[in-house]
Amino acid sequence: MLDTKLHEEVGVMGSEEACAERVSSLLESAGGAGSLDAELWASTLAERAAKDDALNVGGMLAAAGAGAGARLGEALAAGGDSGAALRARVSRYEALLRGAPDAVHARTGAARAERNARRLLEQLESLLAWLDVEPLEFEPELGSAAGRARALAAADALRTALKTTGPGPCGAELKRLSAVRERMRRVQRAKERYAAAIGRHLNNLLIHAGNAAAAAPAAQHHQTLLQYRYTYRYRDTIGRHLNNLLIHAGNAAAAAPAAQHHQTLLQYRGFMRWLREMDERTYDALMKVYVSTWSKVYEREVRSACEAAEQPAAGAAPLDNVLSLVETMCNAEQEFVTQFFALDVDLKAEGSDGSRSEHSEGGGAGRAGAEARRLMQELMPTLEAELVSLVHSMEKSEPYGAMRALAIISRRVLAGGGGAEGGAGGALAAAAVAAKRGADRAVQDMIATFPDAVRAGLRKPRAAILPFILEMEEFSTACEAIFAGGRRADLDRWYGSLAAGALSALQGAPPARPGPPALALLLENCHRLHALLHATRTEPYRYNVA
Repeated sequence: MLDTKLHEEVGVMGSEEACAERVSSLLESAGGAGSLDAELWASTLAERAAKDDALNVGGMLAAAGAGAGARLGEALAAGGDSGAALRARVSRYEALLRGAPDAVHARTGAARAERNARRLLEQLESLLAWLDVEPLEFEPELGSAAGRARALAAADALRTALKTTGPGPCGAELKRLSAVRERMRRVQRAKERYAAAIGRHLNNLLIHAGNAAAAAPAAQHHQTLLQYRYTYRYRDTIGRHLNNLLIHAGNAAAAAPAAQHHQTLLQYRGFMRWLREMDERTYDALMKVYVSTWSKVYEREVRSACEAAEQPAAGAAPLDNVLSLVETMCNAEQEFVTQFFALDVDLKAEGSDGSRSEHSEGGGAGRAGAEARRLMQELMPTLEAELVSLVHSMEKSEPYGAMRALAIISRRVLAGGGGAEGGAGGALAAAAVAAKRGADRAVQDMIATFPDAVRAGLRKPRAAILPFILEMEEFSTACEAIFAGGRRADLDRWYGSLAAGALSALQGAPPARPGPPALALLLENCHRLHALLHATRTEPYRYNVA
């Protein structure tokens, strides 16, 4: 620093000589080198150098212009302040960076707490609305349409309250609250009283409808038929008219009450559906009342129709008329019981909120059909026995009555009129089996007479057509007319059995005496049999194999 200052002073003086003179003056002022103390001299030089340095800086500042130093000081102070602010900002950023993970978790927890608080508030509001309801009306007015609508709405509200087991999606947890438990007890008691009131009304309605149906049609057809009570001696002339009148009266008596009580009771099917879900005991009791009441009505109608068809004066198609009545009655009744007793509702497929769902796929529809068929069997327990008895009556009264009955029932089943799938399906199947067994029995009885007929023919002196060949021709003519346009499988099977039995009887019976008459008898009857089978257009392989 001293050297620098000296050089600056030398530069100011302008020449080396001036510098030398300055140094000489400094040494002279000290009083000589030998007499000076070194330390004192060094301090003196330092003081002089400091003064010169101050003078030099002051001169430089003065030369730079007025106020430049102040501005430089201010700039240096501002720079220091900016550096301090920058250091503080960096420190804050470092602190935020170190605490960033904890801040994210804190913000997530706060959001979750707020969301749970809002959800709890909604549940409490729903709970308050669920608890604060109007008192329930325990005596519903079911006599009018408006009353039934209000009663059904109240029943649905009770059902929803009980099915959801409490308000909102967290009802199971809220059930621990005493207010909720008390509310559920009141709803349960209301449901029981409501079900009892609806059950009483429907029970009285079912009994009244059954009694009216049992009395009114009987009195009506009695008055109609009593007009003909003195015409028994003219049986041959008016038999057909009386048969048609009896069947028409039976059809009207079976159809009119059914349609009437169906329309009346279907107005209450919503209540029966509700009872099936909410009070199964009352539902089963009402179903038993309906079955016990209407089974008597249907039993009487079916018996009346079958007895009228079994009369000697019956028309040409008694079984057909009875089956028409039975199918119409059974189809209407099965459709009614399916709707009225809510057999088409699958209770297991309902949601937790109590929403209903109709049977949709496969299993639900099958269960509904099975329940409907079971109920139809309880409603018409004697239908199968009455139809089988009618088939047996036809078998006894007509030579080919069993064949005719089988043809009629087969056409009904194959036509797909609803009887096979409906409530009369089991009864039709039993009647068809009885008719087929009767027809097979008639054919076997014919075949059993063939050997005796052949032996009797061989005893005659002249060859002739055997009686059973003529019977087979008559059988073919009658059965072709009966099964015209229908299923011929059974008819072709009977032709094969008859042909096999006839050939076996012709070939197996020993002739009474040898000679041409026996051979002629065999040949003539075989030719007649072949012509008969050819006329029936039976497939060749059937009687060839036979």
